[in-house]
Amino acid sequence: MPQETGIKEMKSFIVKVLIVIVLFLLSLFAVYLLGAASGVLLLVFLGILLGAMLDGMAGLLRRYLKLPRKLAVIASVLILLMLVVATGWFIGPRLGEQMTELSRKIPEAAGKVQDMIINTSWGKALVNMAPSAKEAMPSAPDIIGYLTGFFSSTFTLISNIVIMFFIGIYLAIDPGLYVDNLIMLFPASKRERARTVLHYCMRALKWWLVGRFSSMAVVGILTALGLWIIGVKTALSLGIIAALFSFIPFLGPFLSFIPAFLISFLQDPALSYSVILVYIIVQSVESYFLTPLIDQKTVSNPPALLITIQLLMGVLTGPIGVILASPLVVVVIILIQTVYVEGILGSRIKVMGDQSSKSG
Repeated sequence: MPQETGIKEMKSFIVKVLIVIVLFLLSLFAVYLLGAASGVLLLVFLGILLGAMLDGMAGLLRRYLKLPRKLAVIASVLILLMLVVATGWFIGPRLGEQMTELSRKIPEAAGKVQDMIINTSWGKALVNMAPSAKEAMPSAPDIIGYLTGFFSSTFTLISNIVIMFFIGIYLAIDPGLYVDNLIMLFPASKRERARTVLHYCMRALKWWLVGRFSSMAVVGILTALGLWIIGVKTALSLGIIAALFSFIPFLGPFLSFIPAFLISFLQDPALSYSVILVYIIVQSVESYFLTPLIDQKTVSNPPALLITIQLLMGVLTGPIGVILASPLVVVVIILIQTVYVEGILGSRIKVMGDQSSKSG
């Protein structure tokens, strides 16, 4: 009997070890698949964000103009296109001139800064460590490869924009179709809860977009106005760059500051100090006044968590991951609140998506 008991225990132990090994291998395979499909998943998430924005705009049109959903979505798309065309019509020529000037002056300014660095002792040491121009110059096959890669990347970008555009439109026209099919994957007893969680996620994403676009508009206007006041010639273009980059919290403002600093340094080295002051003032207004005010009405992300996710997404998926880190954090927080804290731990908390619905 003791021998049989020992054999049973040994078999049970071997089975458990095999189960652990299989689960570990499946986990590795799942991580590999997620890494391989990360580009597709992020593209789909971009489509979901666009769909949330179109659904929000269509909701306003349906509320005040009593339009059917499909007609409201089509009207929302036309409004966005008209805004783009109107913006290009009124500021396009001036913006085009400034962008051309930026593309010409930024390399010139960077070269000037490089010359100044070379004149320092530590700059000379860096130059001695750098490869020579002949070594750094790409060969003819490399140049052909770069050109091929550029055209391939451009075609891929255009294709992804078209795919994202249609995903967003189809989601906005009939969101119930996709929600109902997704809900069917859950057990019958959990479907209503899953529907509620999806509702929280979509509502939170809508309010996150409202907060981001509001912040982008204010940052762009204040930056362009401040640079214009101190005499920077390409203030409009730099303001638009600041607005676009502010879509990325924390990292965006720093990235938008670099071209402004280079342009002002080339125009007048003393002017670069005023540019630094303008960006400090604008970011202070955005961080200490605008963001808290927007967060009261929309949704906010824990800064430390957001920076961590931005770094991880940057390493795993590149720049697109950094751009989408903030809305992804919104979704992750809601899933943790609803699935783990409420569903598993049984604690009642104020869910992010529910909070925005009450405050809106």
